[in-house]
Amino acid sequence: MDRHERGSLAAPSDTLTARAADIPSVDRVLRHPKLVSLAERYGRGRVTAALRTHLESLRRAAVGNALARASLDEEAVAIALDAQLQASAQSRLRPVYNLTGTVLHTNLGRALLPDEAVRAHEILGAKASIAIHHGTFQLADEGIDTPRKRLEEIAGDRNFRVLANGEFAEFA
Repeated sequence: MDRHERGSLAAPSDTLTARAADIPSVDRVLRHPKLVSLAERYGRGRVTAALRTHLESLRRAAVGNALARASLDEEAVAIALDAQLQASAQSRLRPVYNLTGTVLHTNLGRALLPDEAVRAHEILGAKASIAIHHGTFQLADEGIDTPRKRLEEIAGDRNFRVLANGEFAEFA
């Protein structure tokens, strides 16, 4: 029975610590059935890049005499890569409700007034809201900055940003 059949990519040894020379080649690991399956799911290019990164981290650990022989086990490598690839495949997009665009640009009504905007923020359970399309044109008898001032006044400690014309905001 060879090393591959025993379930370990590492060279046989009596020690628990592996050396850099024990780390298998990228090609050899990619031929393992579990990695073939990952390549079918995520694409060979992504799996190869993730494997190279993983093997490089193993090499750094080996140089520091901190590479456990168990981390060279094919199951451990497959699990580590699968977790890494799953994490990188997760969407980083977050849902956003653009009520102003819906109301203004479909002619279904008008932009929300400050009190309505804060109520919508609360009803939606929004983590953050951004006020836009204000203070550009004089549309009423009130001052051009009255809606902005009112919104800032009633928004309180809610995460409700009121942007100036041309300003942008980033939310983490």
